[in-house]
Amino acid sequence: MKITTTAIFFVLIAFMSASAQNSMPQDRTKFYKFGDNFIFDSFAQPYHSGDSVSISVFYKISYDALVFSQKDDLFISIVQVEFAFKDESG
Repeated sequence: MKITTTAIFFVLIAFMSASAQNSMPQDRTKFYKFGDNFIFDSFAQPYHSGDSVSISVFYKISYDALVFSQKDDLFISIVQVEFAFKDESG
């Protein structure tokens, strides 16, 4: 009796899990908050010569911030990013 009850319990849980997954809406984007559309960070470290520095700039652009155009089966977006570096004297 105990094995039958346990088997029925597991079948019931599996059925409820499968039916719950099928009832979820197909568009799940409203459940996520993607954050900012453009994020960047920079990292400067001394170069091997004493008067220079090596700068790395990391950036991330959200798809929501881009404008895509379709050409045949291909979607294209062009991004131009410009970084300007200045010292104390301008």
